[in-house]
Amino acid sequence: MARRSDPTSSSTGPRRIRAGLAPDAFVRLDTPDTPFGSWKTWERGAPELAVEIVSEHDSDPQTWADKLRKYHELGVLELVAFDPDAASGERLRVWDRIDDDLIERVVEGERSPCTVLDLHWVIVPAAGQPAALRLAHTPDGAELVPTPEEAERRRAEAEQAARATAERRIAELEAELRRRGG
Repeated sequence: MARRSDPTSSSTGPRRIRAGLAPDAFVRLDTPDTPFGSWKTWERGAPELAVEIVSEHDSDPQTWADKLRKYHELGVLELVAFDPDAASGERLRVWDRIDDDLIERVVEGERSPCTVLDLHWVIVPAAGQPAALRLAHTPDGAELVPTPEEAERRRAEAEQAARATAERRIAELEAELRRRGG
């Protein structure tokens, strides 16, 4: 896959950066990891992957059509729309750039590949919500990519387990020393 350094160009030619798009989540490959308030496409260029969480504002079909057109013009490779309030089976929509067009993919069972990241989009209950959009390593969603909080919790649990194992081993060795009279 070609990497772009100029935010106004794509593999198919120049793109006019338009104001008004700030994706809810995104991935821009080969970009330094620096803090920023909001990714404004008209300032920083198009991400390869953009995620929109559908809100009441987006429920108007014309509003969504405008966003889809703008993402197409920007050259986004994969666009994901997640509507947590929609009916099961209608919450996840995904578009892929194919021959310089954004084509909606068929999504079955609220799961779909994430082609940009070589992962899988899944909708699962999370954080007290009946439906959350998550990335998974496996198509069935059994192995979710951890959130920062989940990763920290796993690290702390692993550290605690290692400490408990070390303390048990120390106790075993101390008992063995006592048994040997030392």
